[in-house]
Amino acid sequence: DSQLNYEDQQTKQNYTVDVSELQLRDVRLQDAFPLQLKARLRDKTGLDVDLALSTQLRIEGAGKKITADALDLQATLKGIFQSPLQTAIQGRVDYDQNADQLDATVTRLQFANVIAKTQIHATSVSQALQFKGTLQTEVFNLKTLLNTLGITPPITQDDAALSRVQADLAFSGDTKQVKIKPLTLKIDDSTLNGDVAVIDRAKQFLSFSLTLDHMDVDRYLSPVVPEKGTQQL
Repeated sequence: DSQLNYEDQQTKQNYTVDVSELQLRDVRLQDAFPLQLKARLRDKTGLDVDLALSTQLRIEGAGKKITADALDLQATLKGIFQSPLQTAIQGRVDYDQNADQLDATVTRLQFANVIAKTQIHATSVSQALQFKGTLQTEVFNLKTLLNTLGITPPITQDDAALSRVQADLAFSGDTKQVKIKPLTLKIDDSTLNGDVAVIDRAKQFLSFSLTLDHMDVDRYLSPVVPEKGTQQL
C-alpha cells in the first residue's frame, strides 16, 4: 500500500490518494501490457471515492502516444450525494501528444441508473481545448435518478410519468461555450427536438430552440387532493 498527497493549484484543494493495488505485467513500451489499479481518493470536504481500474496500456514514441484499450473504470462516489453513487466507464482512449488530441470511444458510461455510450474527439488539449462528440442514453427512470441525487422528484397524477426518458445528442464546444445540436429527448410518450447552447459559460448565457410534438400535461400535474368536508358520492 502507498499514499499520495497533492494540492490542486487552481482550487487549492488538498487530496489524499491511497493505492491498495497496482499491478503491471509484461511491460514492453511498444506493446500493450495489462494495468490494474485500486485506489481511494479523499479530501477534507467529505469527498470519498473508491476506484478500480483495469486496462491494456500501450505507450509509444517515448511516451508521446498513449492508448488505453479494454478500459474498465469503476467508481463509487461518497460524500457528494445523499447516498453512494455508482459510476463506470468502459471503452478505449487514445492520446497523441504530438497532435495534441484525444479520442475516446466509451461503449458503456454509467452514472447512477443512467446508462449511455459516447464518442469524444478533442483537439488542442494542452492549449485552447476544443471538443465534439455524440451521446446516446438508454431508457432510464428520471424519478429514480433524482432520488439517488438527493432531490425529491415531483409527485405526479400518473405514477408512471417520467419513468421512460431517453436522450440522443451531438455536442461541441471549447472552454467558453458548449453547443448541443441536434438534441432528441424522449419523455414517456413525448419527443422534444432542437438545440441548446451555453454561449458564455462564465456569464451562464443560455440559448435554445426546442419543439415538442405532444404531451398529456395532466399526467405530470400534482394529484388533486379532495378538500376537507367534501364527500364522494
